Amino acid sequence: AARSVAGTTAESIVEGCAVVADRALDSRFFAFYPPREVDLQRWLAGWLAQGCSAVGTINTQRMYGADYWHHQMIHGVSSKGVFVTNGVEALGFREIELGLVSPSELLIRASDALGCRPFDAEACDAKGEAWARLGVARQLLELQSGASQEEFVRIPAAYTGGITIFAKAGTPEAENLRSAPELPVQSGT
Repeated sequence: AARSVAGTTAESIVEGCAVVADRALDSRFFAFYPPREVDLQRWLAGWLAQGCSAVGTINTQRMYGADYWHHQMIHGVSSKGVFVTNGVEALGFREIELGLVSPSELLIRASDALGCRPFDAEACDAKGEAWARLGVARQLLELQSGASQEEFVRIPAAYTGGITIFAKAGTPEAENLRSAPELPVQSGT
């Protein structure tokens, strides 16, 4: 259960920016899940061209099999993809969209979940609606009894895939950030 809330969420980044930068910066998070109607290259280029900064919150499990969500500083965009730091590289649009357009879930190795002490599968679904919706208790009990051979247990994660945009406070860019519409959800999702 601790893995569900390990680390910093995008909302925490926005709140932390308000504390650390005081009134010097405005920031706003744009969710990418459920899937959005957005041309990532054009949308991101528009913000960066205004002098704004960006940080992506991505699910690396969906991108390359790591076991965590991650924040990536975005410093550029071109037809080749999105340029990030930590590591310094260009991520292709399909690759980064896998991490951005991700449900708020985390995969925990079955062996790790079964090794928890105390092991109390039934308590998991009592942790909230998201835990019950994913049937975490059922997943664990089926693994424990041998009825399931799944490699992972899906649990809810505190993270939301998307991009946080930062603008210098008191500028036209900050006003654009405050007044920008939410990214529309794709029809049929």
